[in-house]
Amino acid sequence: METYEKKGYLLRDFRVFRLKDERLRPIPFHYHDFHKIILFLGGDADYIIEGRSYPLVPRDIIFVSAGEIHRPVLRPAPYERIVIYVAPAFLARCTREKDDLAACFQKARTGSSVMHAGTGLSHDLLFHMVKLERTSRAEGFANGLYTEIL
Repeated sequence: METYEKKGYLLRDFRVFRLKDERLRPIPFHYHDFHKIILFLGGDADYIIEGRSYPLVPRDIIFVSAGEIHRPVLRPAPYERIVIYVAPAFLARCTREKDDLAACFQKARTGSSVMHAGTGLSHDLLFHMVKLERTSRAEGFANGLYTEIL
């Protein structure tokens, strides 16, 4: 039986950050105790989730549920993405409508884990994801609440 390493940690409801890797090293299969959303910004990569491989194009959105075994397969090109870690308890608290974020993870488990955003949607989504990434690092009055709303 193969074992996989648990990677990363999340000490709050969610965490947002941008990464750009110039020097690519193979990333082994792993899993997390939290959910992960990735907005793929650039590079030449596939993403494998639970044995299914997804070729990526810029502005794809990848949904990885807590506990799912996954890894990117990277080819020589800078690998850039915005990543959001989401605590399962936070996701459960935010579940109110049928089109909520939890529904996205459910659809990913039963269908495709990668959403290919259309041209109009991808621009709007990228704008809000960049805003979320910047706001999550800011400080000030009610910034935590504003970040959660975004």
